[in-house]
Amino acid sequence: MEQTPADAYPLRARLGRAVFEVTRWVLDEAPPGVSETDVRELVAVADHIMQPSEPFDARWRSEWQIATNHLRRLREMLIAAAT
Repeated sequence: MEQTPADAYPLRARLGRAVFEVTRWVLDEAPPGVSETDVRELVAVADHIMQPSEPFDARWRSEWQIATNHLRRLREMLIAAAT
């Protein structure tokens, strides 16, 4: 899905909440198989693109894609750990 500049603010807010919850959960009680490295990489890219001053440009969209890929991998790890 192609994002527009109007999408940037809610995407930043959603990513911020997701990163906060995932990080807190991994630090507290992540099951075996959940990669702390993926969480740290997600936090690093999210910290950058969540900044309100960060322009919504090709770089932002690329980093947003990296962040969503990390979230997707974490979701897959959680599903695998639950089975």
